[in-house]
Amino acid sequence: MKKTLDEIIDIAELIPGYTVVYKYDRGLKRIYYSKNVPALTGYTAEEYGNMDSSNPGGLILPSDLVSITRKMEEGIIARKNIDVSYRLVHKTNKLVWVRTHANYIGDIDGCPLYLASIYDVSDEKENQASLLEISDRGVAVFDRDTKEVLYGNSLFFSYAGKTEAECIGRPCYEVICRKEKWGESECFCFSAFDSDTKVETYNQMTDRYFSMIARETMWGEHRAIAFYMTDITAGKKKDLELAAKNEQLQKMQEESIRAYKRQLDAIMQMNPNALSTCRMNLSKNTCYSGNSKFPNLEKLFVAGTVDGYCRTALSLMSPEEIAQVPFVPSCKGFLDAFQSGTTSLTAVCHYLITADDERFVRTTITMAENPVSHDVEAVLYIEDITQYELNSSIMQQLMDQHYEGIGVLDVNRGKTTLYQYKYEENLNLQFQTFDTQTAIDSFSAAFVADDEMEEYRHKVSVENVIRNLDKDGAYSFMFHFKNADGTILLKTISFYYLGKDHNLVLYLTEDITEITRKQRENIAALKAEKLKADQAMEAKSAFFSNISHDMRTPLNGILGFTHLALETSSIEENHEFLNKIQSSGEFLLKLINDTLDISKIENGSMKLAPEIFPAEKMASDALSAVEETAKEKGIKLSVKLPENDGRYLYADKLRLQQIFTNLLGNAVKFTPAGGDVTFIIERLNTPIYGANHKITIKDNGIGMKKDFLPHAF
Repeated sequence: MKKTLDEIIDIAELIPGYTVVYKYDRGLKRIYYSKNVPALTGYTAEEYGNMDSSNPGGLILPSDLVSITRKMEEGIIARKNIDVSYRLVHKTNKLVWVRTHANYIGDIDGCPLYLASIYDVSDEKENQASLLEISDRGVAVFDRDTKEVLYGNSLFFSYAGKTEAECIGRPCYEVICRKEKWGESECFCFSAFDSDTKVETYNQMTDRYFSMIARETMWGEHRAIAFYMTDITAGKKKDLELAAKNEQLQKMQEESIRAYKRQLDAIMQMNPNALSTCRMNLSKNTCYSGNSKFPNLEKLFVAGTVDGYCRTALSLMSPEEIAQVPFVPSCKGFLDAFQSGTTSLTAVCHYLITADDERFVRTTITMAENPVSHDVEAVLYIEDITQYELNSSIMQQLMDQHYEGIGVLDVNRGKTTLYQYKYEENLNLQFQTFDTQTAIDSFSAAFVADDEMEEYRHKVSVENVIRNLDKDGAYSFMFHFKNADGTILLKTISFYYLGKDHNLVLYLTEDITEITRKQRENIAALKAEKLKADQAMEAKSAFFSNISHDMRTPLNGILGFTHLALETSSIEENHEFLNKIQSSGEFLLKLINDTLDISKIENGSMKLAPEIFPAEKMASDALSAVEETAKEKGIKLSVKLPENDGRYLYADKLRLQQIFTNLLGNAVKFTPAGGDVTFIIERLNTPIYGANHKITIKDNGIGMKKDFLPHAF
């Protein structure tokens, strides 16, 4: 039903003049009216829209409403066309004569539907009144049923001896016969109507004689009687004027038909990109009023029929494109589509419009029913869309490059055209044009981060963009974008001149959030690698510093015992010195091998290599490394070991020996000459934290400051 109403409204919009579509459902319901209808009564569209559809705001003169209501109800019951004339009360209180021709066009939901064409015939009525005014007869029109005076000219009012205001709307028997109520036998007005001859009357107030001829007529929708009052020597006939009225109304109807055809012709000239246009009568399979400036397309009109046009058009297309046409290209196919509710059909293909010029074209056929002949007529366009397709291809390439926003600023017009817009779903703004400042304000309010909004508006202002383009040839900046889910993205917008006159500026918006994130990750990774390298270098420095200290102690022992061995001739002493040299040398070799393990130096790590060895052997080896140095400084080195201990240790011997060698070496180093250094190993009867030996290195050297104790280990 909605589709049917929409089709009727589409037809109504093609009809010139004032048009209204009514539905009768226990009264008239206005479902459409053309935009110029309110102006007919002087009211605005809003005022008119709020008025009652059967008699909006009491606009119809009350005396006319009864008669036209009766006639309309008769027509509606019979489902016939209705033709009525009546007076509207203009907003300025003047009367507007109109004629309404209502075509019955069918039922919807069991209710009749009428398409009404309204004609303003006020000028005609005024002309008619003017003619009557200059007549040498007095003329009056009375309603046959109510006896109300509907019209009178100056001579009539002169005869009545009253003003126009005192006569119009009053009963004729009060105006002429001076009676308070109507009596048929006493009313000479109506006796004149029943008589074939003139009736003479005398007006005492004016002292004038008149002859009166009465004729039945229609005054608007009033069944009326026209009275012609003249001096006995003069008379005019009113029938010629009424005949002229009917002739003029007929001419108006014919002109409306011609206007409809002119409007269809105007539609054909509306599209400047049209390569060819054509008018068709589908009901009669006729093709006419076609035109084209290309010979290949002129062939389309030769057949003179819709089917012939379609056959010629298909001959200009490839079989592949013919298979893609979304409708049946024939007169019957068009009519079937129209009957199913389709009023417009479109197909896109290539046409070879000249021998060497192939264009990408769009064919559009728009169909409507002629309101007078009821034939289905159509207007067909063949439109060149080659440039449009080229632009679309360019846009697709740009979109493939991940540009989210693509637009053009028209500097002179202050307009912005959007070619690509990906910021909101279900919002189709492509190829639409907006005021530039409005577009900037709307975009920044919707998408730009709040703390950057004012700065963004300044940067994208036309003045700032032009200033930067004139300076550098290109201009771009980054801004933070508010996403719909609340996340903040990083975008960049770039501007470039289009053309040499610098009137158009292309702008491209791109999301660089992911690119920036990866760049930041790369920078962070580089910083981490540098930090790791720096830490490795620091580890190397610390390692070499520590190990060089550790190497001095066993090396001093080797040198000391070597010196003693060289000075003695005793084989037993030499053997003892050599054992101690060997012990210190083995310790030094292990330290050197450990130093050469670069991986330990770089990462500062240390892996323990535990083994089983005699505890007493570890103690003697540690003492051997410092024994000669202590002797040279005159330091007394005392050792207290458990008797017959025979215990074994499971530990990293090298690391353990490093610990005690360092402790003993430091004790000897920082104890003055003549001092004491004691190395004590005690066996615990009750283990503490799983340990069953307590080892103490004690000296009487300078010791540590109290504030260094927390850092000692």
